[in-house]
Amino acid sequence: MIDANTFSNLVVTESMDTTLSPIPAGEHPAYIKDQKLRQQKEYWILDITWVATDQASIDATQRDEPTVRQSIFLDFTPEGALDTGKGKNIQLGKLREAVNQNQKGKAWSPGMLVGASAIINIAHEVYKENLQANVKGVAKAL
Repeated sequence: MIDANTFSNLVVTESMDTTLSPIPAGEHPAYIKDQKLRQQKEYWILDITWVATDQASIDATQRDEPTVRQSIFLDFTPEGALDTGKGKNIQLGKLREAVNQNQKGKAWSPGMLVGASAIINIAHEVYKENLQANVKGVAKAL
């Protein structure tokens, strides 16, 4: 493997890509590789990293693991628990439903999402002149 000293002395003569080829728009089978909580100002966001498993995604991105991120804004109670009240955490509820983890009375934690499979719906948008793929919805895997 490479070490810091070797890396510092690497010589490259070719230019490198500056954009990433996105997963094609549409529905793709995928699994959750990672989940992370982050804070942005006063908001808490759950970032889900999906890996598309279909050949079309692999071919389009030229990557063995084509990834796309889904960001879900979270609602918490004043006590710091995930809010399960009416109209709260709808997107998280839809994700849990799609991966068969939304059963009332059954213990659940966000870490259980890792490895779960679903169908993700990808849409493209332009951000700072770059085409990006975004997860616009999830559905149960067939």
